[in-house]
Amino acid sequence: LAGRDRAAAVAAELWPGAPLVIEPIPGGITNENFKATVAGQAYVIRVFGERAQMLLIDRALECRITRLAAEIGVGPELIAAQIDRGVLITRYIPGGTVSADRMRDTEILRQVAQTLRKVHAVPDDLGSMDPFRDTRYYRDQVASYGVTVHPDYTAGIALAAEIEGLVDYTPCGLCHSDLLSANFITAPDGIYLVDWEYAGKGDPLFDLANMSVNHAFTPEQDAMFLELYQGTADEVDLAKIRVMRFVSAIREAGWSYLQTAISTLPVNFGGYADACLANMRASSGERAFAEAMELLRRHRSAVGTRTAPRQATT
Repeated sequence: LAGRDRAAAVAAELWPGAPLVIEPIPGGITNENFKATVAGQAYVIRVFGERAQMLLIDRALECRITRLAAEIGVGPELIAAQIDRGVLITRYIPGGTVSADRMRDTEILRQVAQTLRKVHAVPDDLGSMDPFRDTRYYRDQVASYGVTVHPDYTAGIALAAEIEGLVDYTPCGLCHSDLLSANFITAPDGIYLVDWEYAGKGDPLFDLANMSVNHAFTPEQDAMFLELYQGTADEVDLAKIRVMRFVSAIREAGWSYLQTAISTLPVNFGGYADACLANMRASSGERAFAEAMELLRRHRSAVGTRTAPRQATT
């Protein structure tokens, strides 16, 4: 069945005989989403895209995390999960998404920081979110499908590997890892997050980097956001955010290239990959990136010196 028909069939089973209105929610690039209005109550029916496992999506884990996000007050209530039928139903949160421009507003950033602190405080071992692993996986899959990639993507893979050696990526809490504007919902009681399919236990600083590159934050905006998030804009943490913006962008480019080979959705994934590479170039081309890389190299050298075993004296 087509996505809309699947959504309607599931809704008819969940609310038999009730008046039902199904409306598409535009913007999905992995799944199809529909708003179902039933007897004055609104829900979101998410129809999974095909071959999602090829994108490192674990649907059972997504459902667990979606339920947990609702329990801690940062996500919509999970109504039903029918993984075998490729459908997830949550309560619809009335409100709007946050534009990239508005996301730079101090009060919005304060609310986002509060939401992310709640997410990152979850220590449970809910899967694994490792952008460096993802980047290598997408690279290999893209190569196996024979997808033509831009030379900058190939060169960027090597730089991502160098960054991995500098940032000491430390999984210590639940991370969302897909912090696009469309995944934030503003409501009277705060900001909620939707779309948990790429979430897992990871390094919170990557979430902040993902947030930064997706909303074109300046170094000054990163410093403000980091201070709102943890109380201080530590220079090493800030440097890690600035360089992991690059990793976030190349990871997304690899995901986009893979989607050109496997997705059946009417989306220009090649154009999306180009946009991700533009973000990647912008991230690495700025002075702040070079300064952050140099700071992290010095930090790595200093840490290595402090922790190296003492040489025996003769």
